[in-house]
This record gives sequence, structure tokens and C-alpha cells, in this order.
Amino acid sequence: MVVHSKQILASKWIANEIPNGIIDGINKFFILNNIPLNDVIVRLNGLTIVPGIDKDYIISSDTIEFIKPPKIGNEVVVSYFSS
Repeated sequence: MVVHSKQILASKWIANEIPNGIIDGINKFFILNNIPLNDVIVRLNGLTIVPGIDKDYIISSDTIEFIKPPKIGNEVVVSYFSS
């Protein structure tokens, strides 16, 4: 039997960060305060959304790009591990 494990060294959990970006129904780009190390949890109005070009968003370095921009009044919250 092979046991797989993830090891995260010298990292901190960033919980419920509100990324920098204007929610105006046009802007698709939001910047995090740190670069995520691995799994990122993005929530839109409390619901976890799915990463992928054919899904809800893509992430590169510290930037989240939504496939469809969040509408006025929406809330974006992100949780992730960072070094």
C-alpha cells in the first residue's frame, strides 16, 4: 500500500481574504496579498466556485481572473496557504 501525503513547510493559512479589485460587473481581475502555494478556495457570495478556463475562474501567481466578472453587490472571499 502506498500512502501519499502533502507536506506544507513554513506556510500560513490565509482565511477569508477579500482580494483587491473592483466589483463593478466589468472587472474580472482580483489580486491577492500573497502568492498561494497550492489549493485555493474561492467563494462568490458564500458559495465555493470551481477553477478552470471552462469553469468559474483561473489563477496565476497572485491574480484571480474570473471567466465572468462578479456583479455589483457580489462578495469575493479567498482562502489559501502562503509562505
